[in-house]
Amino acid sequence: KGRYFWNKRTSDAFKKGIEYFNRAIDLEPDYAAAYDGLSDSYLMLACRGVLPITETFKKAKDAAEHALTIDPELGEARASLAHVRLHGWEWEGLDEEFRRALELNPGYAFAHYWYAEYLMAAGRPDEAVASVRRALEVDPLSSVLNASMGMILYLARRAPEAIDALRKGLEMDPGHFLLHFRLGLVHMQ
Repeated sequence: KGRYFWNKRTSDAFKKGIEYFNRAIDLEPDYAAAYDGLSDSYLMLACRGVLPITETFKKAKDAAEHALTIDPELGEARASLAHVRLHGWEWEGLDEEFRRALELNPGYAFAHYWYAEYLMAAGRPDEAVASVRRALEVDPLSSVLNASMGMILYLARRAPEAIDALRKGLEMDPGHFLLHFRLGLVHMQ
């Protein structure tokens, strides 16, 4: 249920997801995936400016690190920690951290997308596009990842492809706000 709400991508849904992740932890204190979900939820709330950035980034990082103390081989938690580090500008060794996360779980679509964010920020747009394409191969029905594909293509200065990707996403999920928002952004630019 926590991941269900996390995928909705609204502030209220992230907060609801946190409630479910905390319930899971109450029932099973050593459930690494629940701590990973907390990390991802807190990071999104910080990135969107819903909660104080410094304090909320710390919660996100602590949760991911705790998940890894429980299960050091949990690729999702390694990806979450790398994602937090990306947004916190802690880039030393980050490429290797993302690669390790993908090695541990190559089927975790969001790890491919977050790695694409890193690659784009590192000035490697072709690799970023390839990585987000891999994310969509893993989870082609994700509205969030379809919106992410559009954003990475846009940042790679491939606006016509970005528009096509976002429209494709809207065919599958015509009501998802993130697809509309990013399509509007691409058209504005």
